[in-house]
Amino acid sequence: MNRPSIVLLLLASCLWIGCGRKSTTVTGPDGSKATVTQKGDGTEITITGDKGETVRVAGGESGVVLPEGFPNDVPVYAGAKVTTSAKSKDMTTVVLTTTDPAKKVMDFYGEKLKANGWDIKTTMNTEEGGMVMAAKGKSTCTVYIGRGDKQTTVSLGVAVTKE
Repeated sequence: MNRPSIVLLLLASCLWIGCGRKSTTVTGPDGSKATVTQKGDGTEITITGDKGETVRVAGGESGVVLPEGFPNDVPVYAGAKVTTSAKSKDMTTVVLTTTDPAKKVMDFYGEKLKANGWDIKTTMNTEEGGMVMAAKGKSTCTVYIGRGDKQTTVSLGVAVTKE
């Protein structure tokens, strides 16, 4: 599936949703499909390539959950709200928000990843957040943490490397 097809599919789907539809599927010239589903104040987009590969992205203020198959050994910060999730064959990404201070969240991920068997490769701390990179078997986990005016945002990325 090529990038212009994805952009065309998403644009057409979003316009269609904007016209009051709750869910719609648009098929591109190469056979790829984009389905956009409105769920409350959130949106879920599923893109299926011409060879059957699938990417799912969900976002919004409510109703977003962890993607199916989210790794059990990657901790999710207690009380954090899932605002965005995306999953493809080799990558899972989740964005969380919490009102807790960035340092507290950084400490949590450094401790919990290590306790769950992840090898911490890199840690970078700043006043307003930081980053933790870890590896375990064929997987890598990257955690970005940043503090805004009223909340801390956590971006978790888990990738499985191919050999």
